[in-house]
Amino acid sequence: MSRSRLWIFRIITIVFVPTLFFLLLEAGLRMLDYGYESDFTISASGEGDPASFRDNEQFSWRFFVRSMARHPKPFKAAVEKAPNSYRIALLGASAAQGDPDDRFGVARFLEAQLRHHYPDIRFEVINTAITATNSHVVLETVRDMAERDVDMFVVYLGNNEVVGPFGAGTAFAPYASSLAVIRATIALQSTRTGQLIDSIAKGAILDAAPQPEWLGMEMMVDNQVRASDAKLEKVYRHFEANLADIVSIAAEDGAPVLLSTVATNLRDSPPFGSLNRADLDDAELAAWREHYDTGVERESRGDCAGALESFRAAGKIDETHADLNFRIARCAAILGDTKTSGAHYVNAREQDVLRFRADTKINEIIRSVATTFRSAGVHLVDAEQAFGRRSPMQLPGNEFFLEHVHFNDRGTHLLALTLLEKIHELLPDSVRESRRHTEPMPLERVRAVVGYTEFAEYLIHSDIHGRFQTPPFTNQIYANERLVSHARRLVEIRKRAFSPDTVRRLDARYRRLTDSYPANPWLRSLYADFLVAVGRHEKATEQFESALEIFPHSYSWHESLARSLLSSGRYTDAEAQARRTLGIRPLSHPAKMTLAWSLAKQERMSEARELFDELIERFPSRAGGTYVELGQALVEAGKHAEALQALQKSLDSEMEPGRHQVMAAYLMTRISRELFEKSAETVVTGALAQLDKNPQFAAFHASLGTIYQEQGRLSDAIEKFSEAVELDPGMSRLYFNLVNLLVKQDRLEDAVAIARRATEAMDVLNRAELAERFRQATERLQSRATDTAN
Repeated sequence: MSRSRLWIFRIITIVFVPTLFFLLLEAGLRMLDYGYESDFTISASGEGDPASFRDNEQFSWRFFVRSMARHPKPFKAAVEKAPNSYRIALLGASAAQGDPDDRFGVARFLEAQLRHHYPDIRFEVINTAITATNSHVVLETVRDMAERDVDMFVVYLGNNEVVGPFGAGTAFAPYASSLAVIRATIALQSTRTGQLIDSIAKGAILDAAPQPEWLGMEMMVDNQVRASDAKLEKVYRHFEANLADIVSIAAEDGAPVLLSTVATNLRDSPPFGSLNRADLDDAELAAWREHYDTGVERESRGDCAGALESFRAAGKIDETHADLNFRIARCAAILGDTKTSGAHYVNAREQDVLRFRADTKINEIIRSVATTFRSAGVHLVDAEQAFGRRSPMQLPGNEFFLEHVHFNDRGTHLLALTLLEKIHELLPDSVRESRRHTEPMPLERVRAVVGYTEFAEYLIHSDIHGRFQTPPFTNQIYANERLVSHARRLVEIRKRAFSPDTVRRLDARYRRLTDSYPANPWLRSLYADFLVAVGRHEKATEQFESALEIFPHSYSWHESLARSLLSSGRYTDAEAQARRTLGIRPLSHPAKMTLAWSLAKQERMSEARELFDELIERFPSRAGGTYVELGQALVEAGKHAEALQALQKSLDSEMEPGRHQVMAAYLMTRISRELFEKSAETVVTGALAQLDKNPQFAAFHASLGTIYQEQGRLSDAIEKFSEAVELDPGMSRLYFNLVNLLVKQDRLEDAVAIARRATEAMDVLNRAELAERFRQATERLQSRATDTAN
């Protein structure tokens, strides 16, 4: 064989044969329907709407372990846009998405404003943002959306570059220093062969294999990255390259691109993690610690001047400690030194080793990329400056934020207006000429349009309160002070949201909104959530079903519908709906729990038990609560011996007695006096500590009241039952308990007052039979009280 032929043979062997093998394997896997669709959008033909495209639930599997994958919020849009329509794609992560509730995110606020200004134009603001993601993910999103006839792109991105997939502080797709390797990995995952290789590597060929749980920001607690870490420079370079590609792809067909800087909570969100310089010797570290501790002690006594003196002494040894910078900033602000305060608030963010907030360098990169690509149609929106201009000391805080980066309604409104100012300039003449209003809608009007009410405020702050009780929020300085303050605020929000007058008013308001905008699935799901909260599960079911007619692929609404059917007593329907939900997301804990309960309610306890056991094994961090659920199901099935075993495991599952243990002890009152007496006092002690942090949990108060009642502590039981019905007027059983206990103590007038409140509450909740029973009880009690007085 000649030398040239030999080289041709070698090239064929090295290149052609492996390529042919890969192509055949890929084709075979696709024929077998192995793997998943990896594009960001897919056709809605599976829902009977081939003329539309929708979000792909499986898109993010390329970047996350499947059990922890974050997903886009549901949307659907026409492949061929309707005449007189304008499509905007919003790109980013959780802050752009609208976390913790996208129904009140910037996409919804922006859409409401645009329709106010241009009522003759059909604006579509497609929310493509996904929580916990970064520029590596958004680059793949924009590749897809650039093919979807988008008229304008809005990019709000930068908080997760370090902690998101492939970042230096991530718990997801592992850190990689080479951008080429990262992109090759992502590209390989878009093939079925790559998905097979990934599944083998992760030991997840079978869905039954144990998978890690999503634990939110807590997962990154150990992934600390100093400001001096060389990996951080790699992250910045990756972000700059990705961002440049994102805006160039978006602008390729002439669509204008709005690239926004990122605003963060500087004044009211302490660092999540702090480290001293690695090169300090023991003596220096001891001296630093002494100065710092002295400063903390002085600060706690209100001696800010003395504290500042101690903190500055510590800073001369090591000024890179994030908490030290935040304490200096806070004390300086109290003393009126705004220049010092501002510098140290910013430095506290820069030195935070748990990097959940976009830092100065990230925003510098955003400005630089916007300038570089200005001639290509990229326009800078400086949200960081906009928020600064409207904040004390030009440092944003809780006036705009719920915690570190996610906006409250005022912050969302400001971001929408900041974007809107630039959008007006960039709209085509044909659209701008149709403008009806020159002034934007005020916040109160936008709230009314999107359905942001007292109930919505309660939903959002309940979610935030849960976050404040988990790491890394619990690791922040002043965390306990914040938690207690927020708990008190949440109780007041809940009382306002669920007073009888408010419930009546909100029910009418949500009915008007859904009647006015029948094709708005967000309003329907919001009304459904409200109906669930006030105990009208049958009505809620109707609203969830209507929302699913619009977005049939929405996992969360399928799951909520299953729970509503279960609460309505439609157990067979609940089972079927739970199975449909698991068809969308097979590893869902809530859907499996709903399925387990629907089986238990149908007296199919052996099948239910298998699911409870699977949940305990798959989700060990939730085992305490699952054991309680199992125990309750077994109690209802009359299997008391097995129930006691499950409840005892719940009591043993956590170091500190909390909500699950209280529920377990409450259930024990029904089946084992001896075991209840052994555990009750320990549970009560722990429960009281938990109630300081979670005073809004009505069920917690109710269970503790039942324990007190079993212990014979009737006055304490009355107090807890009263607090429970104050928080949740729909707890009909507790009204009866409360009235009976008050009668036992000869407090007849109080019993009459409670019976009247119960009547009103049951009228509001459309529980006619219960309302009539309370009316009759009120009459008897009133008569008895009158006889006693005479």
